[in-house]
Amino acid sequence: MLKTYKTDSITANFLTYLKSLQLCQNSLRFYKSDLKHFFLWMASLLKRQGVFVSELQEIVPFLKPELAHKYRQSLLDGQTAVKTLNRRLSTLRRFADYLFTHDFLSLNFAADIENVSLKSQGCLEGPSLTKLLTGFENHLRAEKASGNTIKNYLADIRHFSVWYTQHA
Repeated sequence: MLKTYKTDSITANFLTYLKSLQLCQNSLRFYKSDLKHFFLWMASLLKRQGVFVSELQEIVPFLKPELAHKYRQSLLDGQTAVKTLNRRLSTLRRFADYLFTHDFLSLNFAADIENVSLKSQGCLEGPSLTKLLTGFENHLRAEKASGNTIKNYLADIRHFSVWYTQHA
């Protein structure tokens, strides 16, 4: 994957736009990081097709809805944590909306990209997972497991449940 990323006028203007929304510094940092991640993914994809880019504005002509879906799928395939994945998709939607409303694109290429929910992933959740975890927690307590052990085992089960549903 490419390692370089230059800040161009579109990136700078998008970040200025975000600052005008009075977002906190942490949010701005995540937007910048997520945008860089998307650019590097897109640049790598284009490179495999024989197209070499070094700035975000160079990928704009290639932005289509199918690429947004492909990016979403690559995040899922890459086992990206759901919270990070959804944040990156939110950044992509906001960036696509910015490009569309500022006439860089004639369509919002990420308008129909939805966040991932554990429920939509078929993850064991709600009453079923709660019942399972409660039963296991009671068993661990009966076996005199420490509080940290119980907490860690339950967290491991939750993480496994997410992983399993993404790979089943």
